[in-house]
Amino acid sequence: DTAGHITFLNPVAETLTGWPEKEALGQPVQNVFQVINEETRTPGEDIVAQVLREGRVVALANHTALVTRGGREVPIEDSAAPIKDSAGTVSGVVLVFHDVTEKRRAQAAVRQSQRQNEFLATVIERASQPFAVGYPDGRLGLLNPAFEELTGYTAQELHSMSWANTLTPPEWLEVERRNLEELARTGQPVRHEKEYVRKDGRRVPIELLVHLS
Repeated sequence: DTAGHITFLNPVAETLTGWPEKEALGQPVQNVFQVINEETRTPGEDIVAQVLREGRVVALANHTALVTRGGREVPIEDSAAPIKDSAGTVSGVVLVFHDVTEKRRAQAAVRQSQRQNEFLATVIERASQPFAVGYPDGRLGLLNPAFEELTGYTAQELHSMSWANTLTPPEWLEVERRNLEELARTGQPVRHEKEYVRKDGRRVPIELLVHLS
């Protein structure tokens, strides 16, 4: 209400705060909705008072955690909006908040995956072993400088060509086809020998270890 006392608490809010509605009714909102900044540990701003004062929607700052009645901290996102009567006078505040624990976990997992991908990309980039990702339509994707050195082509040239038609001599195409079929059928890496035709026309014997991705 306009005094900042709780007049309604839905079941989800009861569960999240740890306060049954019958005990929360009439309490100052700060008693039930206790928030802190997760990083600084300082009390969060009283956004209900801010809404009553300014008459506009207000959102909680980032890194806000709700301290439940039992002392548990729950990361939340939240906003508060004014309730206005027909004359436009603020008669109360609606406080909406939700648990973002799973969202935080998903974001952390994405960041971890990005770090791992960046690490692998760096390892591949600096590796002395030639590495390239080939697609069924003949395109080449990710490749490293060692692969450029092996073939004599630049990365830009390699990305614009068909690896099967340009790099593989005709007499090796059937061997390549059989090995790729085996890879598709079993899903297991296939190791085989063949040749590549370099940009300068010279042939180089190679051993391939091919994986599905």
